[in-house]
Formats: sequence, structure tokens, C-alpha cells
Amino acid sequence: MKIESVSQVIEIIGLAQGLIIGGYFILKKNNRNINILGFFLLSYCAPFISYFIRETGMLKTNPSLFFLPVGFYFMSIPLYFLYVENLIYKIDRSFVLKHLSVGIIEFLIFLVLFFIPVEYSLPLLYKYEWLYNAIYASLLNFFCLSYLIYILLRLKIYRKGSLKINSNDTVNASWLQKTTILLVILYSFQFIASNFIMLDIYKEIIYITDSILATVFIYWISIFGIKNRSMLKLDSNILKALNQKNEELEESEYLKLKELVQKEKLFKNTNLNIYILSEVSGISTRKISQLINYFYENNFNSFINSFRINEAKEMINSSNYEQYTIEAIAKEAGFNSKSSFNSYFKNHEGMTPKAYKRLSKFPN
Repeated sequence: MKIESVSQVIEIIGLAQGLIIGGYFILKKNNRNINILGFFLLSYCAPFISYFIRETGMLKTNPSLFFLPVGFYFMSIPLYFLYVENLIYKIDRSFVLKHLSVGIIEFLIFLVLFFIPVEYSLPLLYKYEWLYNAIYASLLNFFCLSYLIYILLRLKIYRKGSLKINSNDTVNASWLQKTTILLVILYSFQFIASNFIMLDIYKEIIYITDSILATVFIYWISIFGIKNRSMLKLDSNILKALNQKNEELEESEYLKLKELVQKEKLFKNTNLNIYILSEVSGISTRKISQLINYFYENNFNSFINSFRINEAKEMINSSNYEQYTIEAIAKEAGFNSKSSFNSYFKNHEGMTPKAYKRLSKFPN
């Protein structure tokens, strides 16, 4: 099978996969996150249509198809940004329109050119070919990479802020960081590859590699969407309040808070956050944060996980939990994943849970 044929097959698979999953996500009711992800998937796989038209020779018989407004090149990554932003913060309609404005302008320009007779649109393209190449060979990748780097910074800020209010370091934020890094790699590859394509070097190999990477990415991000995970949104006003100057703090109040968490085993709730603890204790979120920062000298996340680590140690040392796996002990103690449990346990005890369990059985 020729490289061109292989490339076309992969493009069809990627397009079908993106259209089916993207359409399914868009049709899901009462789930804005998944709806935005669906629009992103559709926009991300849409260029496959342009590639398919080009490689099947349809442009020779119908040149106007070059302007078919299905690229969404300047809309795809902003949609991904809106998906991430809507997961971790609250966004409104004006915010959405602002970030989609460039993509909307691109769509309208191609829509007009598509309906203009080719005897006018093609000469216009040839006249400004240098501008077209500059935009889609360089500016587009710079635009997308800038967005992706900004997303990574936003996720870093989110993870730092979530430690102040959430008892479990969110697995979803870590997953989104990996996904964004994967997109950075994809767009970096496209940026480098575009220079080879313009020189007509390794063109077919680049197309097939790009198609494979894009298809794998569509599958990768769809897994997260299908699982439909949610994330605790951060409120910037609450975070500012938590960082304000300390009120008058009493150690007795901190000890009562500590006793409540221990006595009621609140730490066993994997979804425990500062809002839930505030409701149970009757202490404001700001006061809880300040008590923990001042007397425990760390954040809310570390404070709650210290109880979980102690609980896990007791379980490991107890014969009642001898048949429990490390993962089962982690879940029972309140951790939401084995990896986060291993990480916190090693930082707290200087060894992995597995090593601690082995040592508890054979202390000598």
C-alpha cells in the first residue's frame, strides 16, 4: 500500500472518530464541560476534511473547495483553553466570545471566499500567497503554542490554589497537564514540519506522521471525556480571602479542629475540601486556612493527608488489614489514587508504603 493510501486511511479513521465522539459529547445534556470538549474535538479533526480533499485530487476539478471553511485552525486551541478554563474556574459568555473571536473571523473570511467565484478568489489568494504562508506556516503555530503555554501556567496556578482548599491533589489537573504537554509536542512538530513541507521535503512522511499523532490524540482526550470527570472550581475571591492578613488565632481552636477531623474520621472522605470542613466545624474557610497555615505551618491538603498517612500506617501495622493491598489501604485512608498515596507517604515517612509494610513485618 502506498504512503498516500495509508495517510488517507488514517485521516478517515481520525475524522470518523472525532466526528462521532465530538458529536456525542455535544449532544450530552446539562454538561457544559463535555459540550465544549465536543466542539474542540470537531474543530480539531475538521482539518482532516481539507487534507482528504487535497490528497484525493478534488481541488483540480473544484478549486473553490480550497476555501471550504472547515479548517477551524484558529478556533481549535482556544476551544481547548475554554474547556480547561471551564473545568477549573467559572467563565461567562463574553469570556468565551473574546477567545473565539480570531477563529470566528477566520471562518467568516473563508466562508466569503468559498462563495466568491473562483476567477476572483484564486487570483486574490495568489496575490497574497506570502501572507497566507506566513499566517498558516508560522503565526498559527505561534498562536497555538502561546495558548498552550498559558494553559500550563493556569494549571500550575490551579494546582497550587487547590492545595489550599482541597484534600486530594486532583488527578484531573495532572492529566490535563499531560494532555497540554502532548499538544505542545504536536504543534511543535507541525511548526518544524511546515518548513520541510514548504521545501517539498519528506512531505508524505510528515503528513502520515501528523495524521497518526492527531488520531492518537483524539483517542487520548476522548478517554477523559467519556469518564466525565469533574474538578473542583476555584473562586478567585475566596483564594484572595484565604491569603489576607491573619485574624487573632487561638491554638485551642486549632486543636478542636484537629480533634474533629480525627474523631469523626473526616479525612476518609476522598472529596473532603475546605468548604465541607467549614460546614461541619462551623468555622469560616478563611479562619480554617489561617489556623492550619499558622499552627500546622502548611496548607490544607498537607494537613488532611497527615491524618490519612497515620491512618494508613495503623492499618498496615494491624493484623485486621493484613489481606489489604496497598491500593485498598490508600482508598480506605481517604486517598483518591495509589500514586498520590505513594508520593505523600514517601515524603512523610522517607520510604514507600510497600517498604514500610515489609519493615513492619520484619522489623529486624
